[in-house]
Amino acid sequence: MSASTLRRPPLYGLIGEFESPVALIKAARRAREAGYRKMDAYTPYPIHELTEALALPRTKLPVLVFIGGALGCATGLFIQWFATTSRSPSN
Repeated sequence: MSASTLRRPPLYGLIGEFESPVALIKAARRAREAGYRKMDAYTPYPIHELTEALALPRTKLPVLVFIGGALGCATGLFIQWFATTSRSPSN
């Protein structure tokens, strides 16, 4: 077989392990500069510079959690109010 008939399979993923957070951030920045856009990183503790290095988009999750908490609080207060102000039918 000639070299022209051999094709490399597409790259679907790559995994790496780094010794320090600084090395991870450098690698993420270099990969971003090389044109890679679909990246993620997992660490046992938060590294805030990593979010910037990966250029991750902001999420709507905090807003949704706040709305859910506010609705849950309002529902709980309504149930308490309704239970204390409703009259039972007189016999």
